[in-house]
Amino acid sequence: MEKNKRVIACAAVFLLLMGIGWYSFQNNLQLESGNSGERLEEEAGKKKEVFLITSKEDWITFCSRVNRGGEELTGVLQQDIDLEGEFHWILHYQGHFDGQGHAVSNTRRALFEILGEEAVVENLVVKEVDIRQEEEDRNVGAIADSNAGLIKNCQVYGYLEGNYFVGGMTGFNTGDIENCTNYASIVSLAEGEGESLWKEYTYNLYGAGGIAGCCYNRRMGDERGKRKSRLGKSVFSDTGGKSPGWTQGTLDTSAHP
Repeated sequence: MEKNKRVIACAAVFLLLMGIGWYSFQNNLQLESGNSGERLEEEAGKKKEVFLITSKEDWITFCSRVNRGGEELTGVLQQDIDLEGEFHWILHYQGHFDGQGHAVSNTRRALFEILGEEAVVENLVVKEVDIRQEEEDRNVGAIADSNAGLIKNCQVYGYLEGNYFVGGMTGFNTGDIENCTNYASIVSLAEGEGESLWKEYTYNLYGAGGIAGCCYNRRMGDERGKRKSRLGKSVFSDTGGKSPGWTQGTLDTSAHP
């Protein structure tokens, strides 16, 4: 009987230690960091999921998570990653992606197809870009094909070519681009003219720009809400196509050397 009691007591202690160890492991994985995967952070008293990226495989998983309904998922790049020329991208993003100064290299298309109005992409380097889009009526950019959010503190290196609006950060911008620099070659192969979205102006339908292929500036008019457009600052370079002229949002200290 005494022996059985000792066995039961040892088993109980063992299970208790296992439970403490497992809790500690889970807590470290989710709340502190871990090399990759997911963690939880507290913001304004609420838990926020953060996806940590340290490899191509992590980026593929992050894309899958976002494209399956996680458009607001926060992403953090923990180190440089190489996509090895494979096609993995996010369709529509409304979250916060922080590159922390790290680089994504060997991309063959934009990392994000569309950045929504709530999206923020910052502190990111995209290098060894080789994007050659043959499809017509398709905007081309290294970070986003189309941007309605905020792109900040980003750099792009490589080559981008397309048949519509082509730009280093984004092909078509209706958002904000701050403190970004494009070192990539930008080429728009097609030429033509068309009407603007609100049919108030005629402008070059195809364009290439160092920062963005086209920026459209839409401003509210009188109290009836009539939309008016104004010419934005041109900080772009004519590199193989028509210069963009319209901007919605702002371009702050961004440049194409």
